[in-house]
Amino acid sequence: MTQVRASIFSLIEPSRRTPVKELWAEIARDVEEEFKDVYLYREEWRYRIVVRNCPSVSPDKTLARYRTIEAGIRRQSGKPTLLDLSVGNLFCTATSEPTERLHVVNDPRYAVWARHAGQVPLLEHVHLVEQFVEHIMDAGWMLEEPEVTPFRVDPPRIRNGRSECLLPTKGFGQLARFPAVDAPPDTKFVLVDARKTLARRAASSLEQAFSRCFPGSLVKGTSVSHSESMAASDVNLIVLDDRDDLGENQRLRETLRQAEADGYRFKLAKASSLSKPYPMQNIAYDLFQLAGGKPWEPVAAQPAFCSLDAGHSAELRKSRWVKVESDRQQRILDVRAILTPLAEHVPSSSIDELWPLQEDAIVCRDGRFSQERGSMEKRAAAELRSLIEVKKSPKAILWRLDDDEVRPAEFGDAVLDDHGDVLLQTVSQDVRDYIHPVRLTGSGNRVAEMATAFLHQHAMPGLSLFHMSRLPGTLYLADLISKMTSDGWPKAIGRGFRLASLVP
Repeated sequence: MTQVRASIFSLIEPSRRTPVKELWAEIARDVEEEFKDVYLYREEWRYRIVVRNCPSVSPDKTLARYRTIEAGIRRQSGKPTLLDLSVGNLFCTATSEPTERLHVVNDPRYAVWARHAGQVPLLEHVHLVEQFVEHIMDAGWMLEEPEVTPFRVDPPRIRNGRSECLLPTKGFGQLARFPAVDAPPDTKFVLVDARKTLARRAASSLEQAFSRCFPGSLVKGTSVSHSESMAASDVNLIVLDDRDDLGENQRLRETLRQAEADGYRFKLAKASSLSKPYPMQNIAYDLFQLAGGKPWEPVAAQPAFCSLDAGHSAELRKSRWVKVESDRQQRILDVRAILTPLAEHVPSSSIDELWPLQEDAIVCRDGRFSQERGSMEKRAAAELRSLIEVKKSPKAILWRLDDDEVRPAEFGDAVLDDHGDVLLQTVSQDVRDYIHPVRLTGSGNRVAEMATAFLHQHAMPGLSLFHMSRLPGTLYLADLISKMTSDGWPKAIGRGFRLASLVP
C-alpha cells in the first residue's frame, strides 16, 4: 500500500516555555553532547546542525561540503508544537572540522563541483532525518508522529492548438509546436548587435529555432532582421558579449532602463548561447511569448489570482514589494513593483496599490509579508476574499512509501498537518536531487480548493521550454521581479511591464 509521508514531527516541549530559537539550541546542544562523533552545532548556524560524516572535498582539496540537518519549529496556540526536518549543505574550508559557511556556488572555480556536491538524493534525506529523530529521542527529547492527512490535488488540464493533456508533461516542447494562441502575423523580430557578421549568423540560428519549435505557427519561416539598436514596435533579442558584466556596464543599464520604461519588448542573451540548440530553442520560445503567443492555456477558467512578494538588499539598503495579478484565463492583468528604503514590512500607503483589482481574485502572499498578516487577513475577510500564505522553502519534505520502498512524491501529493497547513509537491521529483515542496496556509476551511487554485497556476506557461518552475504562475513572476540580484532583474525586464526601477 502506498503512503504519502512527511518529515513533520510533534515535539513534546518541556513545561517551561522558551523562545523557539533557544528551544532549538537546547535540542541541538543535547544531541551534539550525546553524539559528539556524529554532529557539530554552533549557534551562528541558527536552525541547523552539521553531520560530521563523509564530507565531500573539492578537487583542489581546499573546500569541503558537509551535510546538515535543517530544522523548523512551528507553534500555534492550542495545537502541538511541530518540528520540520530535512537535509541541507554547509560549504566551508577543508579544515579538521566545519568552520564558517562559504558561498561558493557562484565562484567559477568551484561552481561545477559545488552544484554536484550540493545535490541531496531523496534516500539521503530520509535516512539522515530518521537517524536524527532517533538521536533526538536518545538525547532525552520526546517526538511523536503527528496527525497528518494525505490527499491528492488534481492536476491542471491544458490545451494547445491540437489537443488537451494533464500537467505535468515531459513534452512541453511537443505542446508548443502547435500553440494555443499564435503570435500576431505582423510581428517582427530583431536581433540587436553591432557586430554584423555575428548578428547575421545569430539571426539565421534564431530563424531555424523558430521553425524547429513552432512548425504549426506563423513564426515558422519568419525572417529575423538585425540592427545596432532596438525597435519600439518589434520584439528584440539583445546579444551580450560573454565578458559583459551588467553590474559594471552602466551605459547598457541606462539603455535597458529607458527601454523598460517605454514598454519595449526585449530579451537578453549571451553570444555563446546562440550557437547551442537547446538555449536557442528556449530563446525562441520566450520571444514567441513576448510577441503575444501562448504555447498552451488552461482548458477551464481558473480563479483570478494575485501574488505578492518582496525582495530585500542589505547592500543597497532597498526593499522591493511586488504584485502580479492574472485573470480567469491566466492572462497577466496587472504588475506593480514598489521600491522603498530597506524595511521589514511594506509601507501601509502601498498596500492599496498591491491589492487585487478584481473583486474575486485570490490573494497569495509570500511568507515574508508576516508583518502584514493580521491586516491582510482582516481585509480579505471583510471582502469575502480567499487568502493564501506561501512558505517557499519549508524545512519538511514529502515522499511516498510503497511497502518498505522509498519513492519520490508525485506532482500534486499533499499532506494537511495539525496546524491546518498544507505541504504540497509542485513539481515532479528527481531522486538524485530532491526538490522541496511548498507550504500553504489558507483562510477558511476550503483547504483542497485553496491548494487546487494554487497548483493550477502551473497552467500558465513559464519562461522555460524545458523546466517547470517550483513556483507556479504569478508567484513565479512575482518572485523573479522581487529579486534584487543579477539573477533576477535581467529575466524580468523586457516583458512590457514598464518597471524601470528593476534595472539598478
